Amino acid sequence: MPSDYSALAQIFKPVPTDLVAYFDRIADGSLSSHFEIELNLLPPNRAAELTMQFLEFHPIVQALHGFVLDDGNTSDHHIYLARAPLAGAVLFLAHDDDSRVVYPSLSEFVSAAQAAKEQDRGFSDIHPPRSPVAPDQAALSEFIRQQLDMKMEQMSSRLSFLRWISVI
Repeated sequence: MPSDYSALAQIFKPVPTDLVAYFDRIADGSLSSHFEIELNLLPPNRAAELTMQFLEFHPIVQALHGFVLDDGNTSDHHIYLARAPLAGAVLFLAHDDDSRVVYPSLSEFVSAAQAAKEQDRGFSDIHPPRSPVAPDQAALSEFIRQQLDMKMEQMSSRLSFLRWISVI
């Protein structure tokens, strides 16, 4: 792995090969700094910095080992998902809670970015109308169940705490 990708090695062990190929593909910078169409794919070091920030607070990024791919100067970001059951897919993380998986792979993500640039259209405007189907539906169902179970445990703990402080 080239030394300029060392930031990836700080986040991933091992670094996903599709992520290395993605950064090789966008290395010329031609899909960066097109803020008028909200297209700004980040170089590896900047993407790693932003990812570290998101890993501190965002539950989806934490649960699916997300990696921030862009910053189109909006509150929305495309996130590479490195953990099953959606490993390799790209999530559109929207600030208005309209987040969803939009591309099944980094390759399709880059193709869409190129199309947005060529058509001079907003990057998020060319998202496919439907999310791709996860290849392992059973694993996806299990992941969702686990996330709900954890959320229920957190809520139960909070309720117990509230009951305890209401007694005081």
